[in-house]
Amino acid sequence: KLLACRLGMSLTSNKGPDGTPTNQSPALLEEMNWGPFSLVFAIQLLHHVRETHLSLRPPLQVANTIMPTPSQLLLKETHGEELVRQVEEFGGYEAVARRLGLACIPEALHRGPPQ
Repeated sequence: KLLACRLGMSLTSNKGPDGTPTNQSPALLEEMNWGPFSLVFAIQLLHHVRETHLSLRPPLQVANTIMPTPSQLLLKETHGEELVRQVEEFGGYEAVARRLGLACIPEALHRGPPQ
């Protein structure tokens, strides 16, 4: 239920499989509001992150799964500009990263040390 709320999905019931009420009150979940969100956007963004990480070769500078920067998203052939727009629409890079469980680091660190 918490994940559903976090991803902006609606809950249909607060009853268990046997029809008895669950321990978690729907009122508690209603108080937890992360704002609007799109599951389609989350899937597209996580797909981009997965493709990026699959193309990397070890050893990785940062072992965490990292939120892509605006410039990295704009390099994407399809949906790049739309993903950048939606990141801003859904609260910005740090908010989206937290919501999806991605590390959010400054863009300068993505580029590595100066040459």
